[in-house]
Amino acid sequence: FFFMANLKSTVEAEKKHSAPWGRVILLFLCPLMVQMIAYVNTELDGSFYDLFKEIFQDGFVTVVRDRVWGPYFFGSPIAWKILGVYVAIELLFMKVLPGKIIKGPE
Repeated sequence: FFFMANLKSTVEAEKKHSAPWGRVILLFLCPLMVQMIAYVNTELDGSFYDLFKEIFQDGFVTVVRDRVWGPYFFGSPIAWKILGVYVAIELLFMKVLPGKIIKGPE
């Protein structure tokens, strides 16, 4: 690529273009945005205007902590029951239906 022409090697190019901050920002920003959009759609009838109004009135951290994450962060009791049943069935399958052991290349 023309923008990498001045770099001396592929390793130098990878170091320059693989800074971890972009990944860290995406790791924290994407789930927050998904939860914010779900909050807007379910609680505010899809109105981003109402969301911004709440943020300006009460502050971003308060809105995220108390309204977006508060009721939904750890899920509902029925969601935990569904996950528990799934985990129990998968553990049962691992013990009852074991497959043959396959070793990779050595």
